[in-house]
Amino acid sequence: MTAVPGFLARWGLAVAAPRAALVIADDPAVAGRAAGDLVRAIGVVLVAAHTRELVAAVWIALEVGVREAAPALLRALSGASMFGLVFVLIASVAVSLIAGRRRNLGRDFDLACVASLAPVTITLVAALWARTAGPLGATGRGVVLMAALGWGGALVALASLEARRRIA
Repeated sequence: MTAVPGFLARWGLAVAAPRAALVIADDPAVAGRAAGDLVRAIGVVLVAAHTRELVAAVWIALEVGVREAAPALLRALSGASMFGLVFVLIASVAVSLIAGRRRNLGRDFDLACVASLAPVTITLVAALWARTAGPLGATGRGVVLMAALGWGGALVALASLEARRRIA
């Protein structure tokens, strides 16, 4: 019996061996796990790339009040999650439409979650780069966006092929 890969192993598979990650995510026995992986990855982005904002929000909450800290916390949360969540929404619709007769909305969403781990990884690396080496500028942000959309789009295509391989 093979061991079930953990979160970091599945995230690594989505980045390094996406076909294997998609096969694992399309298994009905593990339905919903890919969505949990995406939420965990967004949590990693929140903690790793938005630490300054989180610390400021906690400080404001302790010194002034929770109500005053909410906007800073929500800004950090939306900054960490917006791109990944919008990407997975669009990707899940695309995978479901391309799957045709083999459509299964839950499994299609799981495949889209795996496909969205690559753009989330790119945004994490870019955010960490910007924190350590300096701001990216407009051109750098454009390159990051194109890389994330390109890699994510390729994984959506692979996810769509995986969905079409299902037994009708």
